[in-house]
Amino acid sequence: MAVTGLLLAGCGGKSPTHEPAEEATVVFEEGRGLKLPTETQKSLGVQTGQAGPQTLQLQTSVPVQVFDRYTNAAGRLCLLASGFVPATVTHRLDRASALAHFSARPGATLQGRVIRLDASAGAAFGQVEVLLELCGTSDVVPGSFGEARLDMGPVQAACAVPQSALVRAARGNFVYVAEAGYYKRVAVTVGTQDAHWVEIQSGLAPGTTVVTAGAEALWLLELNEVGGTANLK
Repeated sequence: MAVTGLLLAGCGGKSPTHEPAEEATVVFEEGRGLKLPTETQKSLGVQTGQAGPQTLQLQTSVPVQVFDRYTNAAGRLCLLASGFVPATVTHRLDRASALAHFSARPGATLQGRVIRLDASAGAAFGQVEVLLELCGTSDVVPGSFGEARLDMGPVQAACAVPQSALVRAARGNFVYVAEAGYYKRVAVTVGTQDAHWVEIQSGLAPGTTVVTAGAEALWLLELNEVGGTANLK
């Protein structure tokens, strides 16, 4: 009787529950992307954030050479310098300010402005010659080479991601989208960019969760899983 009671008690007790164990290896599924164990995500430094509106501060750097030196009507010493910039940014250069550094004067800078653009000079190479007037006390002489930073002002982007989210490859530009526990590679078309942000013109909607850190590591991991770029779809 005692044995029967013990058996009944055992049958009536609750069975221990077992949570499904997390997949311990990296999984790649076509159309869904990569699924990573938590520890792997941590070791790769994967972080996410949302794509969305952003104000970009547009700047571009251009190597320049001084070709003239004169004193303007206000009595200030000025230099004329020229360089070449991509034709794609020239529509923003009409009001650009310039800050130039010259190797002949380490630590010294000259401020100035864009005074003319010449589209014919570098048209065959998709370049436009930019002429800068740089004023201030300087012993820089014609023939000197320097680096000018052109500040083109702020631009509003409807959808942007951090530079760290964008993977640039021979196959094009893309980001990794986080969705339902997977990281999926998505091709994007980029537009304007600054030192920190990249405008996304197509391929991604504002509010989409993207990988903002560790994207390059995911790219290398995906290549390893599929056996190289030849097997990517």
